[in-house]
Amino acid sequence: MLNHILASFAHFTALPFGKLKDIPEDCKAKVFDFWSLVGWFTGGSMAIVYILASRFVSYPVALMLAITARIAVTAGREEKGLKTLAAKAGIDGSIVLIVYFLLMFITLKELPSIWLPWLMISGDCLSKYCASFSVDILKPNSDGTDRYDKKSVATIIAGTLFGFAPLLLTLPEMFWIVGFAPIITSTLLHCTMSMRQHRFCNGDEGAIFLISELTFYIAAHSLIFTNSLLQHL
Repeated sequence: MLNHILASFAHFTALPFGKLKDIPEDCKAKVFDFWSLVGWFTGGSMAIVYILASRFVSYPVALMLAITARIAVTAGREEKGLKTLAAKAGIDGSIVLIVYFLLMFITLKELPSIWLPWLMISGDCLSKYCASFSVDILKPNSDGTDRYDKKSVATIIAGTLFGFAPLLLTLPEMFWIVGFAPIITSTLLHCTMSMRQHRFCNGDEGAIFLISELTFYIAAHSLIFTNSLLQHL
């Protein structure tokens, strides 16, 4: 299992986890099994940078630094996937990324700072968990060959625990319903791709992850706004 975990971290981050030990090829073919665990690291990096930066700079600047930190940790892998998928749909990928980051920044800016670090970690882990299943559903590759193996029962259980634990253990119960946002979003995305006979390509999982994560934050903001509105009625 350690090799599987290292393979996931080596594949989805820009850090040299792959140099810690030789990773078997069969483990490299199952990097999505523990992608939700990688979310603890990438989302945690984002949260830590936000917490530290907010002590020295303004709230908006701290958010921008946190977003930048996550991009640096992953070398922009997911962002490249979103840009590529947008280009395949006939949309300028650069414009899509600009709109995406604007929406993300505006949404995060409106969320309560006390819960924001935990929302960052929870949104990252859960969205990676949801996107990892899209990889299996969207198989095979365009050349008709299977690139990734189906998940085993053990990895499904482990991935589920890693994906849902931050949301269920760190946030109030009122936020739990927000977890349905990335689940629904990723399901709709891979259903749309399937109907258009879209074959899984490298980077598609990153696009699904980013869009699912954005809907997680939007759902959290909507929930807080609705509760606040109800309290004033």
